[in-house]
Amino acid sequence: MTMEEMSIASGINSEFDSGSEDSQDKAGEDPRDLQITKLLNEVDFLKAKLSNAKVDIRKSAMASAIELPALKIQVETLEDELMEVEEIKKENETLLKELEEAKADALSAKQAALQMS
Repeated sequence: MTMEEMSIASGINSEFDSGSEDSQDKAGEDPRDLQITKLLNEVDFLKAKLSNAKVDIRKSAMASAIELPALKIQVETLEDELMEVEEIKKENETLLKELEEAKADALSAKQAALQMS
């Protein structure tokens, strides 16, 4: 809340409080007029609160707007890394199969060499 907003809110609060004191001093006034005055003061106070809430929402939205592009970039980077990891896994599986085949070929060659001797 900015200083200007705080002073507006405190001014409205003091008006609201002084309005209730005035109503006690004026015994001859219509009670409906007093109630209307109180309600108008309360409306002004609530308007100030609403204005402050709007400012807070704008600040939050601006912060989110700043964070969102950075998060999108981070997500894209992580997706790229994930794709690389999946490719490496596939290559690894292929290499493991080739290694098993090479071991089987070596074992067959060794057994054939033993049978020939």
